[in-house]
Amino acid sequence: MAFWRHGYVILYAPIKMKSPGNNHSGLQIKVYPRTSIDISRRVRQLAHSIQGSVASLTGKRIVRHLPKVVGAWLAGLYDNDRPVVRSAQESFSRVFATEEKRASVWKIYQNAVLLFAEDVILHQNPLTLSDERTTKPDDAEAKYARVLGTALSLLTRILSTFPSSILTS
Repeated sequence: MAFWRHGYVILYAPIKMKSPGNNHSGLQIKVYPRTSIDISRRVRQLAHSIQGSVASLTGKRIVRHLPKVVGAWLAGLYDNDRPVVRSAQESFSRVFATEEKRASVWKIYQNAVLLFAEDVILHQNPLTLSDERTTKPDDAEAKYARVLGTALSLLTRILSTFPSSILTS
C-alpha cells in the first residue's frame, strides 16, 4: 500500500510471515511509530488503520514486536483529531477483541508505554520530531504539542491504574 505525503511516496509493506519461525519484521514495525505522529491527520489515520490490519493478519506473531509500537499505538487513542482516535480505536479493538485483552495490553506493556512517554516528555522537542528542511516551524511546534499531549495522557492513564497506596509511598 502506498500514499502520497508532501512530495514523498510512503510505502507500507506487510510483515512477511511464511512460517511461525520467520524472523522478518517488515517495514511496518519500523515506519509506524513515525507515521503515527505525522503532521498530516490523514497520514496518522492511515498509519493506525494499517497497523491494525498488519497486526490482525500476523496474529500472535506480532507479540514480540509490540514493545516497539505499542506506545505509538496507544498514543493514537489520545490524538486531538477524532478521525485519528477512531482509527486507532478500531485497529486496537480489531486486534484485541475483548475488554480483558485490551486491559491486559495496558498492563503487560506498561513499561514500553512509559518508555514512550518518557522519551517524548524528557528527550524530544520540535526539532527532533520533525525535519526542519521540510517542516515549517509552526507545524513542528504544533506536532510537538500534540505528541507531548498524547504522551502526558498516556502517563496519566497509567498512573490512574496504580493503587493509591503505591503512589503515596
